[in-house]
Amino acid sequence: MPNSNNKNSTGSYLDFEQKVTDIDRQIAELTRLSSIKGIDYSAEIRRLQRQQVAELKRTYSNLTAWQTVQVARHPDRPLLTDYLDLMVKDFRELHGDRCFGDDRAIITGLGQIGRQKVLIVG
Repeated sequence: MPNSNNKNSTGSYLDFEQKVTDIDRQIAELTRLSSIKGIDYSAEIRRLQRQQVAELKRTYSNLTAWQTVQVARHPDRPLLTDYLDLMVKDFRELHGDRCFGDDRAIITGLGQIGRQKVLIVG
């Protein structure tokens, strides 16, 4: 199966996100030109950002089954550990079941969110 990710200077994109990729490139170029030439492109950048949001909504409201799988497997998709780092204080992962060991597909641990002590399974 061919690689379905396009790599460029603004991130990783899936094949069906080509229009979003193009808009991101335009925004990056206008931002670069603004800093080099000192010209205010903020109105055009805002217009492109609105266009990008509309395109993302359109694209993601019409995904095929395979495109949904591609999104779920995207290499830049946040993982549970990313959320834990941002939300949970003093997270302590629990390991093993005293019989067979760790299941690396599941993360379980104790921590604190705000003033609440929590058990996380993800």
